[in-house]
Amino acid sequence: GISTDLLKSVARCSANGDEELANTVMQCFDLVGDEGHVIVTEKAGPPGYAVVQVDGYPLDAGYEQSAARFAPAFVNDQALSRIELDNPNFLLYFGRINHPNEFIGIVNALLKRIAESTERRLRGIEDTSGLGVNWVVVATGFSEETLAWMAAQFTNPEAQIRFVPQVLPQGPVNGFQNSLLRDLAAITGSTIFDPVQKPLPAKPTEAEALAAIGPCLDRFEATRQKALLLGGAPEAGKLMRRIEEVKGQVADSTSDFDRRINKLRLARLTGGVAQIVVSGGSNAEIRERKDRVDDAVCAVRGAVQDGCLPGCGWAYLQLTSRSPDNSTDRLLFEQILLPALSAPA
Repeated sequence: GISTDLLKSVARCSANGDEELANTVMQCFDLVGDEGHVIVTEKAGPPGYAVVQVDGYPLDAGYEQSAARFAPAFVNDQALSRIELDNPNFLLYFGRINHPNEFIGIVNALLKRIAESTERRLRGIEDTSGLGVNWVVVATGFSEETLAWMAAQFTNPEAQIRFVPQVLPQGPVNGFQNSLLRDLAAITGSTIFDPVQKPLPAKPTEAEALAAIGPCLDRFEATRQKALLLGGAPEAGKLMRRIEEVKGQVADSTSDFDRRINKLRLARLTGGVAQIVVSGGSNAEIRERKDRVDDAVCAVRGAVQDGCLPGCGWAYLQLTSRSPDNSTDRLLFEQILLPALSAPA
């Protein structure tokens, strides 16, 4: 692997020589590991950086993949082009949802409780019901009819519940989506439904509907390419059992590739999310600092995954001018070595 000093040099170079920023980025990767997730937030204040570790779980599918052509309707933070939901509940379905009627039974069973929870919040009374007006519906796919209905509900100011679609990312191995959904169930406390063994109930009781969606998490964010679940208080026993199951899957992996995929899932279950808080005296300063943080984080992650060339490959470029005198060697040099030495630059 690449040494910590070299990775720090990569971060410093990408941050235009900012030593403090480089140290901050390396602190994040120390917290969550090479496969962990790093997010960047902004706040006004004295110029600087702070690192906070938060409970969170990233998904490699953003709103472009989840909502397709209806995605603009769900983007409620236009400045940052992302979806932000406070106190979301999660409905998990291992299958394609072809019509909103498939889950409307759970919605109807909870409408009264949701209205009561909203009323308490509006009055400033602490609400402990675990219900919110924002729901994230996770499935392997959605029909256009379902997406259109969700988009209409999301943009309707009088709607009692706002729905956001979230697809399960396609995995590199068989069974990946099912495994990922079980990981999400441990994080969210929600029940997994499927069209064969556990269909979505048409007329559930209130207790069954509450168990189906689990308690609220703190926050859900989605960009074009990724989504992120933040906070919440999952049942410790359920989460620990799932972590032990995934550890067993890592140990029983039949190939290095499977082992790497399972270790990535384990890292996301246990490592949480590192948050870099960027502060500054003006919006322009904060945005400039945030851009440098994004560059440094991406550069370090790229170096971990694909390696890096100290000096930007300058030594390789110098070697391209040293063609052998022998004609046969020179021909091999020009056909093989010269393209290879030039490629990194």
